[in-house]
Amino acid sequence: MKKIAFVASDSSSISGITGGLEIFKVANLLNRIQNPGKPNRFECSVIAFAKGSFTISPGLVCEFSKGLSMEERYDAIILIGFIYKDISQLIKKIDSSKEAVSWILKQYLAGALIGANCSATLLLAETGLLDRKSATTSWWLNALFKKRYPKIKLEIDSLIVENERLICSGALTSYLNLALCIIEKFTDKSLALSCSKMMLIDINKNSQAPYIMQQRLLDLSDDMVTKAQHWIYSNFQNKIDFQMLSNHLAVSYRTFIRRFKIAAGETPSRYLQKLRIEASKDLLETTNLNLETIMESVGYSDTSSFSLLFKRLTHLTPKEYRNRFSMDQLIKREN
Repeated sequence: MKKIAFVASDSSSISGITGGLEIFKVANLLNRIQNPGKPNRFECSVIAFAKGSFTISPGLVCEFSKGLSMEERYDAIILIGFIYKDISQLIKKIDSSKEAVSWILKQYLAGALIGANCSATLLLAETGLLDRKSATTSWWLNALFKKRYPKIKLEIDSLIVENERLICSGALTSYLNLALCIIEKFTDKSLALSCSKMMLIDINKNSQAPYIMQQRLLDLSDDMVTKAQHWIYSNFQNKIDFQMLSNHLAVSYRTFIRRFKIAAGETPSRYLQKLRIEASKDLLETTNLNLETIMESVGYSDTSSFSLLFKRLTHLTPKEYRNRFSMDQLIKREN
């Protein structure tokens, strides 16, 4: 029997913990049905940063009876993402979790598999175990993760990234796929597939790219880049000459490109592409305009180039995106 520990704190997503526990409970149930007389495959616990009661919302209080213990060993540690009001609160949470980071590292060195979900991937990154390895995280933490952990190769489009005994998953509900991945590693594909069918989890979902929303205006420390960003945002529908923009900002073209990339984490042209695709996604979701009209309204004139870029950034064609996310389609499903 494999011992699984969900690590929780007062700011952890409770649905991630309870939902994860349910998946392993279903795995045990299905295993007993498929293999009568056989013992459970998993024994799950919830380990808190600190023992005590925490109010999740009015009328809902969670009490954690087990704290971090260096003596007890687990086969897998699952770190569920944190709920936070802003990035500074998340950073404060990570910086104040040194005891948990040390505990995670010791569990890994003792042979445990470590799975990290959503913003808790930063907690795993703090251990140094992901250095020179690939990882993923919540798509909106892309810039923070790259800046804070430059030694890690971030694959932000991926829903799950595995490195032997280290597994990262993307935005919050990807804990579902993370749990299935761990079940498959400790048992077989068949049991994981049975769980996915029983709980209506898409086991083949491998990308969070279709759900990524480009942040229109980034909070940057470089005033010149902030001005450039606002200008690009206000004019993205038109042809933009970055050489002329750099002249307007009174810096050389090379300096403009370098400072923009440092501050924003990407080149101006990449930022512009993402803005245009995000605007086209909005139109695909909320209007019935044809593709040519949408394409031209966001600054593109070549259908083939636009469609290729859209597919590269979202992993869906414009038609597939509209079919999945348009308001008309959502209303039809509800009816």
